[in-house]
Amino acid sequence: MDELADLKRTLHKLRMQQAMYGGFAPVHILNQIEDTEREITRVEHARGIHRPPPAPYTPRVPTVDEYKAQVEARERAAWQQAIDHQMKLLKTYRGNLAHYIRQARAYGNVDLAPPITLHGINESRAGIRAAKNALLDLEIEIADLPDDE
Repeated sequence: MDELADLKRTLHKLRMQQAMYGGFAPVHILNQIEDTEREITRVEHARGIHRPPPAPYTPRVPTVDEYKAQVEARERAAWQQAIDHQMKLLKTYRGNLAHYIRQARAYGNVDLAPPITLHGINESRAGIRAAKNALLDLEIEIADLPDDE
């Protein structure tokens, strides 16, 4: 079997073990990784394989304009996420309201419906108002439906 391939396979397995521990890898695994890397370098040099050392890592610092663009993109994403959330709530509350109104009509009218149905209607309308107010704060106007109030 090829000694270099065996060493690289061993190094791969050791790095997998190290990854399982995250930043808390046992010292013996870290030592084995260092020893195996040294042995791979020795075998490669013996075979005439010379790799340049890795370039030092220098993080790229964004320019002020790039940073501002990143911040604006995050703000737009958060704004859109808030709108989507409130629209989903509004749809849910309107669906609940429609259900409770159908339920009340099954009893004859809203006055004859049981308290739980009336509570559901009131809670749904309060949720609709809250979602609409939140959307207005986000500068989104929502049309009123007949049953909303």
